[in-house]
Amino acid sequence: TYFRQKNCFQIPKMAKNSPKKLTITAFKDPKFKSKVGSISLQINPKEYTWEHSAKGDRDFGTKKELNESRSRPFGQLSPQKMNFDFWLDATGAIGNVVNITDTIKEFRKLTCDYNGETHGINYLTLAWGNFTFRCQLTSLKVKYTLFNSKGIPLRASCSANFIEFIDNASLNAKRNKSSPDLTHVYTVKVGDTLPNISFNTYGSTKYYLQLAEENGLTNFRQLQAGQKITLPPLDKS
Repeated sequence: TYFRQKNCFQIPKMAKNSPKKLTITAFKDPKFKSKVGSISLQINPKEYTWEHSAKGDRDFGTKKELNESRSRPFGQLSPQKMNFDFWLDATGAIGNVVNITDTIKEFRKLTCDYNGETHGINYLTLAWGNFTFRCQLTSLKVKYTLFNSKGIPLRASCSANFIEFIDNASLNAKRNKSSPDLTHVYTVKVGDTLPNISFNTYGSTKYYLQLAEENGLTNFRQLQAGQKITLPPLDKS
């Protein structure tokens, strides 16, 4: 199932020092530490489109693809996709004149040209106001719409498509922390008991004794707010 939405990038309350123009920054590494460079759009997009999707078993093309998706954390959720259109103008009509050919070359170098050092394309962050998105470019379409007498482009419309980049650490962080198939640490809240924690996590109160044993609790009725307890995968047999 696919969900689409269109919104204006502009956010009423903008954080201090937030970019007023949509800025694309490129990095060599998936940890986004080795910066290559950045480029700000001449004209901000009027809108952007998000695409969210979730895959069921029937959506995977091959048995291998299905098995690989199950072996990865969060494998059944597809990365978000984003696309937007933007304009480049060299006529002087909007004030700041750009060289369209050079600007597109710079854009391509940062976003989709092969990086010989990393043997792949760069990793990107899109930033505008309070909005940030880590991704990689999947496609770029450029349409030249106006030329001078020498055939030099004076105006171009561009359509860029991006796919979210999520490393394994981020995937693990986004997993459902209440899942009974994962070990995680729970912070006790006022009024919590092991039976109700057992019910909320595993769907039944009957595992509270296993939780008490796992956490070395001799009096499971006297949990303290702020106390940390481990909620591991349990043998329900």
